[in-house]
Amino acid sequence: MMKWRGMASVDPEKATRKKNVLQSIKDRIQFLTFKPGERINEKALAEEFRVSRTPVREALILLSDEKLVDIYPQSGTFVSKIKLSMVVELVYMRHILEVRILNNLCAKRARVYDAVAKCLALQEAALGKRDVLDFMRHDDAFHQTLFGLAGAFEIWRIISTTRAHHTRFRVLDLGLPKMLQASFGEHRRMVDFIQGGKSRELRRVLTVHHDIGLMNKNIIVPKYEDYFI
Repeated sequence: MMKWRGMASVDPEKATRKKNVLQSIKDRIQFLTFKPGERINEKALAEEFRVSRTPVREALILLSDEKLVDIYPQSGTFVSKIKLSMVVELVYMRHILEVRILNNLCAKRARVYDAVAKCLALQEAALGKRDVLDFMRHDDAFHQTLFGLAGAFEIWRIISTTRAHHTRFRVLDLGLPKMLQASFGEHRRMVDFIQGGKSRELRRVLTVHHDIGLMNKNIIVPKYEDYFI
């Protein structure tokens, strides 16, 4: 009789540690702590995270698959530079999905304000401090909440895990004068248009909000030319 061997058990603590290493490195890349083109020091990261170099190397391989790092044998690992054509594709995908999803809430005149009120208050506080990264965190929470209200949890998960290239551009974009104020105002209008059932106005503000044409690219790219390819 054949004996069932079963699957090898997975050490949950080790799995969590590997996941945290991956997310931490990815966050440093997408929020520009690690600059495009910068060399990544595996040994220093392993020492910082108190792990062997193996989980760091595994994380970098996964990030290479996402085109966030470039690995050159014998030369090292570097943060990839920002490719505008890829950013445009990601923005377009996000726009198509979010317009459809929020329009469903709009058609129902969904009462969304109470659900996003805390996100808006925290965004306004970040705006007052001109804290771009804090604003972006609450910006994401705002959109995640709306997707959740529409029952589109998985769609938001896919968007949020595949848009790191766009996030890098947004960090630079929202750092420009008056861009935080503009983004916050668009959030307020989105809520009003959803609750008022104004689908045409909602579509217009989402087109501006998603910035499909990367309106400020002619300012950003020359200013940070070393970040782009």
